[in-house]
Amino acid sequence: MKSTTSAITLTSIWLAAQTSAFSLSEAGDESTGPSAENLADYEICENTGDQDCNYAYLKENLPEGKKSWIVAPDSNTVCLDGSPFGFLVFPGTTDRVMLWFQGGGACYDYETCVAAPTALTRFSPNSEGYFNYDLEGNPLASGGWTSIVNNCCSGDMFIGDATRELTNGTHTETVHFAGYNNTLAVLNWMQAQSEFPVDQEIASGGCSAGSLGVQVWADYLVRNYGVDKLQPDSYIGMLPREAGDTMLQWNACGPAKAQYLEQDIVDLCEAGGLHEMPPVFNDFLAKNPEFPVAYTGSAHDIVQRGYYALLTSQIYTCGVMEYLPGFAEVSLTFSDYLWTALTGYNEADVNYSYYIVDTTQHSFVVKDDIVSNEAVNSPYSDLTMWEYVGKFLNEDEYQNSPSYPAELPPTLALDIDPTKFYDYIKQHQTVHYQEQDA
Repeated sequence: MKSTTSAITLTSIWLAAQTSAFSLSEAGDESTGPSAENLADYEICENTGDQDCNYAYLKENLPEGKKSWIVAPDSNTVCLDGSPFGFLVFPGTTDRVMLWFQGGGACYDYETCVAAPTALTRFSPNSEGYFNYDLEGNPLASGGWTSIVNNCCSGDMFIGDATRELTNGTHTETVHFAGYNNTLAVLNWMQAQSEFPVDQEIASGGCSAGSLGVQVWADYLVRNYGVDKLQPDSYIGMLPREAGDTMLQWNACGPAKAQYLEQDIVDLCEAGGLHEMPPVFNDFLAKNPEFPVAYTGSAHDIVQRGYYALLTSQIYTCGVMEYLPGFAEVSLTFSDYLWTALTGYNEADVNYSYYIVDTTQHSFVVKDDIVSNEAVNSPYSDLTMWEYVGKFLNEDEYQNSPSYPAELPPTLALDIDPTKFYDYIKQHQTVHYQEQDA
């Protein structure tokens, strides 16, 4: 095989496409925006006729000082804004594999996808938590795991299959809800590697939108790729009825059927009625009894509550006060919903465990402060959250939920201010860019 570093033209084009068109701030909890400086920490492998970016090549040729590979597939993949899709590969030292679904928000119309995006619109790498292999106590590093990150850049929870023309009445933009094909490209690459047979240890997980993505794809991953444990972080799947229309906007019902979801769930989706995760994941647990799952999260997650309210209002056109009723509603009901879902999953599956802390934080295992922030550790457990996921992944301990008191879930006190989520979007997601023809 020819070295990918010789493909200067293709790589330069890919890099330029990532860094030119939009002005980006820090993008999501997992990474910074794809600036040229940021992408310089990674080595890019273009999948071409001369180079298929096989794992053996990647493992032997990662240059010193680079964090991981970015693989740019040659298949039908694209990010929301039309820029190139890519996925990360962190070579490990054992035959263990972690397939991770990156977080990165979601969107559905001109306001949320274009004017002031509530989702990553282009590739952005992970660099913290699990994906900082130098981080103290990192279970992926200590366990020798190879990590494959299905990067989030299509705003559709990894299940969209549609190109849409979105307009605000004055400007029109083409967006690509391509999460389904992007995910298949990652899975096809993984399946083609002789180092990753289905009978070896393969885990999968995801944070935020990736938590939802891995739960939807779970049965498909188990059947076809030998995934034998799941680690979703920070999205249980409580969404308002309006989310059913978003599934139709993404054209997600066909992909849902292809992922082995039952026909009644597909029918519900096609009728615009699929708007929460428990029907999907309960179906998975029924088909896969005693399957190991370790959920991590907070009892009052600000982002999960925020996205619920976002779908019930038009925050960007009506302002924060119009957003308040939905936010107040979900703030009073979210922790009960979360607890009902988690305890129900545990009743259905003895190997379903959860580690919940009494905070508003969103996402944990993709942040470096999981090592030092005491607020991410439950007072009802002898294990820190970092130790909890470590024992789940590396020691096959599947029943380490903290010993919560009977009065849980706790009551959320004086936290129904929607500006917190609004500020989160402005600070952590892609910032809106100038209209080209303004």
